[in-house]
Amino acid sequence: MAACQREGRLFFAQEVTDDVLAFVRAEPEIGGGVRAGNIVYETKIPFLTKEYLAETDPTLKRSYYCHCPWAREAIRSGEEVAPIFCNCSAGFHKKPWKPRWVEKSRWTCSNRCWRAPTAAGLPSTCRCDRREPMAIQQRPYDHASDYARISAFLIAHYRPGNLDGNWLEPAWEYIHFHPALEGDCLEKIGVWEDGGEIVAVAHPEWRLGEAFFQFHPAYRHLRAELLGYAEANLTGVSRQDGRRYLSAYVNDNDLEFPGTGAGARLRKRPR
Repeated sequence: MAACQREGRLFFAQEVTDDVLAFVRAEPEIGGGVRAGNIVYETKIPFLTKEYLAETDPTLKRSYYCHCPWAREAIRSGEEVAPIFCNCSAGFHKKPWKPRWVEKSRWTCSNRCWRAPTAAGLPSTCRCDRREPMAIQQRPYDHASDYARISAFLIAHYRPGNLDGNWLEPAWEYIHFHPALEGDCLEKIGVWEDGGEIVAVAHPEWRLGEAFFQFHPAYRHLRAELLGYAEANLTGVSRQDGRRYLSAYVNDNDLEFPGTGAGARLRKRPR
């Protein structure tokens, strides 16, 4: 895609802008799939990515993502279509594994289309199954057991150029031993687990009033939950006027982070 942008060519009939390129680079599931246990999650690039990123109307946004002309018309008209209709798309998206396919369709719970091929002998699954409240659990940070586990988590999911969007592991180390660290900060860290595996972390740096977010690449759908946690648990109190505030730090490439688009409750501060 970068070559298409440099040379002014279309990428499968769509324009490649800076925003489009940043969106794709920030989504490892689009680039080549992300393995979580015995499942590889892959997300298709939107059919019209530039229009998808700019659109604020939920129905039109869903239609810009979908590659199927029949499905797009169904979305725009509001026609009910069986979710299995999308299963035929698997034949047009071949990869070097032999999965059983499940696709989350445009007219169910999501703006996107996820395919989840599984290891041999295991049932295929929809990525949205991982959103069941009993599957993913949030709990407080336990320094004795979680410090090293989160260090390993950041190292495992690092991508060259920091395209994963997470902190570099030394920064995680640094905050624990910095003299500016306020006493109760570590107690406010939130940890999300799926089946005992850490999949996301919301935390301050040195003081309350700031929030940073670390994600397993297959669990970015937890963004809104982590932001809500930060608003409830990581806010600080201004020493100047006593007002509560939160500075939430979001990767520039994460164009879909909730609260940053039209009508957002977060305001981007000038650098």
